[in-house]
Amino acid sequence: MNPIPLLAQEVMMNLDKFKFEQQPGRLEGMATLFSILLVVLLIIIPVVYFFARHKARLEEATAAREDTRYRLLLTEWNLNEKELAQLQVLSGSDNQNDIVPILDSRASFEEAVQAFREQNPGHALLRQTPQLRQRFEFGFNNIRNPFVDTRMLAPGQKLRCRVRAGKREVEFVTTILAVTEEQLIVRPPVAKGRPVSLGHLPHLVFRVSRENDAEYQFSCMVRGEMQNETRAVVLDHTNKIHRLLFRNAERIPVSVETKFYVIRQDLIPNTAAHAKVQEAQNAINGVIKDLSIGGAMAVVGAEGEKLGDGQVVVCKLPQTQIKEDLVLMVVGQTSLDNGRWQIHMKFQGLKELNRLKINRFLITAKEASHPPGATSQPVAQ
Repeated sequence: MNPIPLLAQEVMMNLDKFKFEQQPGRLEGMATLFSILLVVLLIIIPVVYFFARHKARLEEATAAREDTRYRLLLTEWNLNEKELAQLQVLSGSDNQNDIVPILDSRASFEEAVQAFREQNPGHALLRQTPQLRQRFEFGFNNIRNPFVDTRMLAPGQKLRCRVRAGKREVEFVTTILAVTEEQLIVRPPVAKGRPVSLGHLPHLVFRVSRENDAEYQFSCMVRGEMQNETRAVVLDHTNKIHRLLFRNAERIPVSVETKFYVIRQDLIPNTAAHAKVQEAQNAINGVIKDLSIGGAMAVVGAEGEKLGDGQVVVCKLPQTQIKEDLVLMVVGQTSLDNGRWQIHMKFQGLKELNRLKINRFLITAKEASHPPGATSQPVAQ
């Protein structure tokens, strides 16, 4: 008999016996692993469901808030269909809620306009964006907006312009005629009844003031002038704007006697910048000792009431060729000898033309007190 089949049969019997002996341990291990997996799944599935549901609720709440903000903006700005369409084109989205960020802040609006201007340089909407900028109060006249670009200016805004004519500089007040996304167009000065040509100059330097803020200076490159009877000057926009604080403006020593008319306190909140002499409750004699385009320092006598911070006075300064009443607000006072008071004031609602006249008066006063070759020191603040 061949011993090989017998040996194979014995090996198989021993293998089956080994498997049978090991099977209960393997089944027990698999049951334990299955139990662990089941527990893990029972924990993970509710957690995943909870977070997914929480995320969905947050998205729903966010969408609801966006929709509420959108409806509030519609109510606040009273947007018409044309403006809505313009804003949607500007945002690059058909989703009405995408216009909300554009109206939320000036920075978001300007970012959207700049991106649209770069991608669509010849688009018809760019002719409407200056009006949209003013419509949503992102322009220069809103003091909450930092003045960072001349595109924020609006037609009708008065500017003081300085140009060099030969060996001397000439200042005049000009008016913005038009503002586009690419150009700023201003009126030239008039001499002998005819507009002066400025198109040959390389650039023009401007100053503009904003009430309760500061004076700003910027320079625009001259692109040319309109070839018609207006000779309007066409300029490039600039974002290189320098902020000049009124309190840092040069103060020129003067000696100007005037009468300060004290405005009734109950009128100040509403008419401070437009106060008139007729609204005064009394008057105090004084002498203006130094003057700047931002305000004045005066010495008043002991008679009359003491002027406190926030009080408004009106005075006349015919020496500056200004015919209107000038309104000032008291910002500080110092006691002097013999009952006199030194009061510090800042102008309220000063027009650009009157600011120019004051500046001319100060230049003349400075030249008279410091002849050519002499040095001058600014008055201490």
